[in-house]
Amino acid sequence: EILARTEERLSEDLADQPEGEAKLCNTISDVCFQLEDYPNAEVVLNRVLALRPRLGEHRQVATALQRLGNLYYQRGECLSIWQRLHGPEDAKALDTMGNLGIALAEQKRLAEAEKMLQDTLALQKKPLGAESSEAARTLLSLSSMHLIIGGDPVEGERCARESLAIRNLHEPKHKDVADAMQNVALALRRQNRLEEAENMYRDTLVALNGNTSLKRPAAGTLGDLIEVLSAQGKKAEATAVLREQWALARAIASPDTEELDRCLADFAGN
Repeated sequence: EILARTEERLSEDLADQPEGEAKLCNTISDVCFQLEDYPNAEVVLNRVLALRPRLGEHRQVATALQRLGNLYYQRGECLSIWQRLHGPEDAKALDTMGNLGIALAEQKRLAEAEKMLQDTLALQKKPLGAESSEAARTLLSLSSMHLIIGGDPVEGERCARESLAIRNLHEPKHKDVADAMQNVALALRRQNRLEEAENMYRDTLVALNGNTSLKRPAAGTLGDLIEVLSAQGKKAEATAVLREQWALARAIASPDTEELDRCLADFAGN
């Protein structure tokens, strides 16, 4: 209903004001994203694109393309606009490059994704420095590409450790610290370095400990630790961690508690 009334206003009050219409549409799309109303977000963002012949290379067009990129990967065109408007080292252009690299990785276009992310990293290091928060984020994306989507676990470990070192130096409480540690542990598992992976998972749990907003990630880390312990034949330790995971699942009202009960019974019977 609100969207319908706004559409009427757009048609009547802003018919001759394309910049104002585009700005209002982008504002509406932001509200739609917050409400997870993606179909209507797409409608109003495409309305901005329809104004492109009148607006030309305008920042409101770039904003609309960037948001549409979150829906169906139109980040490439958005990137070209930001680069032409502000240069290749502009913060929004670099952010868009990183997002495009992630989108390419999700499409299994790994060679293109790695090049895009490496190019992003190189450009970030010029104005921001090799130890910037932005560089740490891109390194984490590179490690995730190699480990979660596919690629080289050795390179995935290197990128994750570099990202972790930057965070620990400047932002040791940043939420990406635990993600980087998880990636290091996963890389070690992929290389069959199970004892090292076990230690890294335990360190990750220490990093997560006490942060109530991270209880669900902690439950996942406990599950990973159980798998590593089981692979090493450490049944007693795996059972103890499973009980800890069960208690945490109860605390956060996880739907997986029945599955955990079954796993506990299986461990006890073996």
